[in-house]
Amino acid sequence: MAEAEQSKMWVSLKVDKDTKMGIVTDVKQELRKASALKVLYSASSRERTNSEY
Repeated sequence: MAEAEQSKMWVSLKVDKDTKMGIVTDVKQELRKASALKVLYSASSRERTNSEY
């Protein structure tokens, strides 16, 4: 990928709640090597019980 295009590239990570952080860290390291420095993280909202306000 051309250097000019790299600055425009975004990567979005949506990771399952049961995924180990070591896996996420490994992916982030590989993204850095590829000069993919703009990373979005998303998570689903947690479930609420009746006892939470």
